[in-house]
Amino acid sequence: MDIALEMAVVECSRYVLAMPRGEIDAYTESTFRQQLSGAIGPRPLIIDMTEVSFFDCSALKVVMDAERQCRDLGSSLAVAGLRPGAEQVCRLARVGEIVPLCHTVQEAVWCVVPLTDEEIALWT
Repeated sequence: MDIALEMAVVECSRYVLAMPRGEIDAYTESTFRQQLSGAIGPRPLIIDMTEVSFFDCSALKVVMDAERQCRDLGSSLAVAGLRPGAEQVCRLARVGEIVPLCHTVQEAVWCVVPLTDEEIALWT
């Protein structure tokens, strides 16, 4: 594992939370891709980028590939907690038109986790 990048994956009941920490660039792209691919499955995936100190176009490729893999499995992906520079890179590349870019993990959960019948009933 690269020292510059680590990632924890938390299996929640209705989604999977991936929490990379460090830098995501051309040097760590393969590590990020490998770790993220292990988190992709039938449940929605949320990537919490709060602890990512550097994010370049290499990371964008991985995120977009992960979104496609999630979609192919009938699931979805959201990204939370981008720092301003990384968020700007995503917006310029128009990633936000495909992947929800959220400020918090809770906001990301609202974007990608379907409401249960019980939660919908509470609204009526």
